[in-house]
Amino acid sequence: MSGLYKQIYNIVKQVPVGFVTTYGDVAAQTGNPRRSRIVGTAMAACNDNTVPCHRVIRKDGSIDGTFGLGGREYKKFLLENENITFLPDGRVDLSKHLWIY
Repeated sequence: MSGLYKQIYNIVKQVPVGFVTTYGDVAAQTGNPRRSRIVGTAMAACNDNTVPCHRVIRKDGSIDGTFGLGGREYKKFLLENENITFLPDGRVDLSKHLWIY
């Protein structure tokens, strides 16, 4: 595992239950806000169940469809189990649940 992936996973591990962060926010914490795609790749490659990858979403609050075996619906299920609320259009209510490192 690369040092950058370890850094990304350590940042994501700090996102508390009931909150989400964005790919871009995680990228910014690595020192380069242009690394959001790398953050997405790191989340897709993660096989460490201590990293709450489901808490990393798009900047508009939408959930991507490339999350593990269950895809988007499973990611939404995990977030709902943490009492994350969604707007009528299916996006996470970032006004209530956005966590900034």
